[in-house]
Parts: sequence; C-alpha cells; structure tokens
Amino acid sequence: MRRVCLMLALCCLMIPPAGADPRPFLDLDFEAPECTSEWTRLGPTWRAYDSLYDQTQASSGGQSLRIGYVYPFQWVPQLGVGSIAQLFPNEQAAGRKIRFSGSIRTEGVPIWAGLYWIAIDQAGGVTFGNSGAEGAGTTPWTRYEFEIDIPADLQQTYFGVDLVGPGTAWFDDIRIEIDGQPWKDRAPNLFEPTPGHAAWLRGNALPLATAAAGNGFADLQPLRQAFGDARIVSLGEATHGTREFFLMKHRLLEFLVEEMGFTHFSIEANMPETYKMNEYVLEGQGDPEELLEGMLFWTWNTQEVLDMIHW
Repeated sequence: MRRVCLMLALCCLMIPPAGADPRPFLDLDFEAPECTSEWTRLGPTWRAYDSLYDQTQASSGGQSLRIGYVYPFQWVPQLGVGSIAQLFPNEQAAGRKIRFSGSIRTEGVPIWAGLYWIAIDQAGGVTFGNSGAEGAGTTPWTRYEFEIDIPADLQQTYFGVDLVGPGTAWFDDIRIEIDGQPWKDRAPNLFEPTPGHAAWLRGNALPLATAAAGNGFADLQPLRQAFGDARIVSLGEATHGTREFFLMKHRLLEFLVEEMGFTHFSIEANMPETYKMNEYVLEGQGDPEELLEGMLFWTWNTQEVLDMIHW
C-alpha cells in the first residue's frame, strides 16, 4: 500500500543569517505579520478562546493582539484562561530587575485581563509578577506595569498576557526594561526568495482556482498523477482552525469521492460521538450541528466542517 500525504501549508519562513542579532524577535508591539510571531497559546482551556492580530484596534501602531472568550464548551469552566506567552533569554534576565508594561483594552471582562511574568529557578522555585484589569468590564486603552526581580540561578523565564473568564481583551505596546534600560526588540529575519526559488515554485506548484467546494475539478486534475493508486490520502493542516484549510479539505474530499472513487473518510475525534455522526451521514439520523459539537473536538467545530458533513 502506498500512502500519499497532501499538506496544505501557508507560512512565512524565518531563517536567521550568519552573524544575526542574538536577541530573539518577540514582536512586542504586534506589528509584524502574524505568521512570524513566536507568541504561543498556553493551558488546557484555550479551546474556549480565540486570538488574532486585530487591525481594527490599536493603542500604538496599526494592530494589537485580541483574545476573546468565544466557545463555552460545557466541559470548560466559566473560569477558563486564554493565555499567550513567550520565553525570554535567560542570559539577559538572570539576576536582573525587570519592569514589564503594556496597554490593555477590555470589553465585557468581569474577572481579569492582564500581563504576567514567571521565573523558575534551578531548585524549581517560582517568582511571579502580574498587573492588569481586575473586574474591569469594558474599559478604554489603559496602561499597566509591574516590576519583578529575576533569580540569579535562573532555569527558565517567560512572560505573557491573559484573559481569565469571559469577555474580550486587546493587548498592545508591550515594553520590557532591564535594570532601568529599555530592551529593544529586533526586526524579524524573513527569508527572501531568490529568482531560483521563485522559478522552482512556478514549475512545481499546483495553482488552485479556488479553495471552495462545488466549483468543479479542472484545476485539480494534476492530483491524479500525484495520488496514483494510493488508497489513503492524508489531509493535513499547518494551523488548526484556519478557514481556507477546511474549505480545501471539503473540496479535496469531493474530488477524491467523485473523481477517484474513494469511499471512506476518517477523522480524529472521540469514537462514540463520531459513530453518531456516521449514522447521520449514512442514515440522516440526528442533528449534525449538535453531533459536531458533541464530538468534543474544537478543531472540527466549524461551519466549514459542518458544510462538508451536509455534503
């Protein structure tokens, strides 16, 4: 059996040149393209939140980071946490005093939206500092800051922003001072393609007329040769929840079924609940929207996947 994996990827390449600035790129003001960001989601309740770089709100520059409580699963407590963080270089923080500040705007936040910094020493002890809008409700852009002494025997230190409970919060203009001196972020190292790279892409890429299903298969016909006699075609994604990836999965499923005779579709989700969805697909039993939510896998609980199920 031959297996073919089709990965749908859209990203920016970051390749630091020789002799590059040793400081990391932290994008403290959220002004770079989002795909260059090293900000990372933390915690088990993130599935109840979304986050994005928001170009409609900013306290400085042209965009901010937005965290919103959007999907209250029955098994995620009201006191969920949407937290985004980054590591900070140990050698630049150990034994220093750090002042951490940022601007926060809130909408319907009854519990907390704020900034935090965590340092872990070699013995596993934790030093913690935070500041923010407690029970703020809805507030305009407001400046918050705090200081934290980082242990000299530092094992790891990281900083971040978070939203606790429901509501929406925007974060912008994050600043770090080390022993009273501003820490300056550097620009991202973005890979610049050469003419040879561009020529290779033109010669090897498969241009798509659209990602949306129901638009015929003329532009997908070259995939016949790529798939060959494969019995398994794996549809991956570079990011969970990106609309275009899910649209394209629907379209590729149509192509594989209608043009290449595939008869089975497999998805990663809870088995008992997925069996119920299978009964809907085969027999029309149940409400597909309720069944999709009941699968308890936030990645699939989107309109695009629901449209594919209806198809």
